[in-house]
Amino acid sequence: MALVSLLGRVGVSSLAALCVDVSIFLLVLPMMPYAALAAMVGHSCGLVAHYLVSSRLTLTRELAHVSGVRAETSALARFFVAGGSGMVVTTVVIYVLADRLGLHPLMAKGIAIGASFLTVFLMLRLLVLRTPSTPKSLPTPKSLPTPMSLQSVES
Repeated sequence: MALVSLLGRVGVSSLAALCVDVSIFLLVLPMMPYAALAAMVGHSCGLVAHYLVSSRLTLTRELAHVSGVRAETSALARFFVAGGSGMVVTTVVIYVLADRLGLHPLMAKGIAIGASFLTVFLMLRLLVLRTPSTPKSLPTPKSLPTPMSLQSVES
């Protein structure tokens, strides 16, 4: 259930970022020699928007266990690494599909959106939205097998 909640919060953040990303992409596309360059500009603006929304919606809950400037800076760096990986995926997909294969840039952008969302979600999950691991508890005396329970298994 926590994963569904997390996916919902990341989804809302991503939707807001997507609106900024696509708007900027459409705005600068006619001015760029390659659709991939317009994608980089749009994704960069979307990444900033994603951080601004996520820092209010997602990161405050997920990073509640960390405190201090150093921990927050580390989380910020990991967030932008995850977002940067999405930008790389977006740029490569649009470059290959639109700039090389001649697919319409909006169709290429649509495909890149799905690939980028999956990449960013997985990277955020691995790098930023992880909880500190808790050591496994030792077995309690009640959970240890007793000589009587071993005899019943052997029979």
